[in-house]
Amino acid sequence: MDKVSADVKDKVEYVKKLTKFVCDRRICLEVCPTSNLGTMPGLELKDHPLGMMVNQGVSVTVNTDNRLVSQTTTVKELRRSVDALGFTPKQLREIVINGVKRSFFHDIYPVKVKTRCASPPPPLPPPRLSHH
Repeated sequence: MDKVSADVKDKVEYVKKLTKFVCDRRICLEVCPTSNLGTMPGLELKDHPLGMMVNQGVSVTVNTDNRLVSQTTTVKELRRSVDALGFTPKQLREIVINGVKRSFFHDIYPVKVKTRCASPPPPLPPPRLSHH
């Protein structure tokens, strides 16, 4: 088992090592900005570590955590993140693709994409005619 030491004398060096550890192992971090802001008073989205993670090439997804409590959706989370952190279209695309690839949908990637993104909804059943 690998370990990242919590001995933080040099915070910059620690973050570099932690980032390398996460990237080398292709670990994807699930980030829930609205939920994070709700639990970290004083933090503004423009200062959220999500921007640094994306800019350093860390695999991330943007999620809602608890959309009813946070009163948000994934689309709103992505929009707010793009607005506050200035992600490029390429970075946004990568975040969305990470979400599909790293979802809990247990199947191979092409099937995920076909199932989640490309398939039309099933047809509605024919209306029932009532005989009175």
